[in-house]
Amino acid sequence: MDIEDDALVIYTPPSTRPAAATNLFERLTRSLFGTSSSMLDESNKQQLRKSQYVEMLRIELANPKARRYHAYRWCFLGSIDHWVPLHEHGSLVALIELYAKHLNEESFFELM
Repeated sequence: MDIEDDALVIYTPPSTRPAAATNLFERLTRSLFGTSSSMLDESNKQQLRKSQYVEMLRIELANPKARRYHAYRWCFLGSIDHWVPLHEHGSLVALIELYAKHLNEESFFELM
């Protein structure tokens, strides 16, 4: 997460299945490190630190007095990458509860 101007921006790893990526990473590195879990854990932590994260959800303060927010999702349509407004608006907690469950899920791309 990051704060940009009057907005909270949520980033996620590019993999849609982090557990599957971790499992694959462990299988591929097991031959290098044997079965030592501490070396695997350290190598996995290094890979996570090097990972690039993708901006996915933006919750922007629309009305400071009423503490009302608008939500946006990142659009991945080729040359027109930009924030797409979502229909719902409300409190920060309500928007996070509504949209966070869609992060790293196929349902995220159906949000409009």
